[in-house]
Amino acid sequence: MGLDTLQDSRVIPDERSNARISEPRREPERRITRKLNSTSTAAARLRWSLSRSNQRLYAIARLNPAILRLGNMLVRGPDTIHESENVGNSYVEASTSLYWNDASFGHFRSCRIYCDACGDNDAGYLRPMARIAEWDRPSDMETPELSWPNVKIRLLSFGLDCPSLQAEIESLQKQLDTSMLSSYGLPTRRDFGDAELGTHGKLRIDSGAGWQTITRDFWLGESTQFLNTFDSLQSIVDNLGMPVDDYDWVERYDHSPEQLAAGHRWDWDRKPRSA
Repeated sequence: MGLDTLQDSRVIPDERSNARISEPRREPERRITRKLNSTSTAAARLRWSLSRSNQRLYAIARLNPAILRLGNMLVRGPDTIHESENVGNSYVEASTSLYWNDASFGHFRSCRIYCDACGDNDAGYLRPMARIAEWDRPSDMETPELSWPNVKIRLLSFGLDCPSLQAEIESLQKQLDTSMLSSYGLPTRRDFGDAELGTHGKLRIDSGAGWQTITRDFWLGESTQFLNTFDSLQSIVDNLGMPVDDYDWVERYDHSPEQLAAGHRWDWDRKPRSA
């Protein structure tokens, strides 16, 4: 058998030995098969990546809507916190609030400072309070039949004179009162501008200064001067604050978790229950 015959040989039965002659031309076919398999693997990896990026959205859809609303409410916190024995008459009101979430909207934190607002000078003043909350929402999404969101909440109180906390809030208010708004006009074509999302998440700050109020809401990737603001305030709160008995206080919300908008107010006694 000559060289030309070997190079062009195909799989044929050997009539004398009933054996098969090896097929040298199969190698290109095997290379094509490997390439196709590689392409299929890449496509599968892409589909897996896309599915992973949407898993939280699918989980949100499976989660009880009432639980989702309740978790969002609890991690944000109420505007007023009342003494349980004198609800409606003796309470503190949010003065400065910080809300943070990561870029994937899975992890949420809040730190809110409350001050006396009941207007009864004869009874003295209620001590300032801080409410710190944290919610790892994806962990709750893994349990669709969850009856109560796992929002971690702490209450702390301070003396009326708390210089370190006062100085931190005053510094924060001055920092907020600077030009940091990018002007885009009206988004008539849903052109909301570009944002540098980064990996640091999103921060919202509400602060009242006398009769004035200032609110800033931004991605930390675009306002890096606020990267340590949340942790700095929480550190001061943790160092100065004294834990209070949860059940001595009632949180008042302007609507219940079953409602989509403000309606009948909801007073929560800080005890988990079935939502």
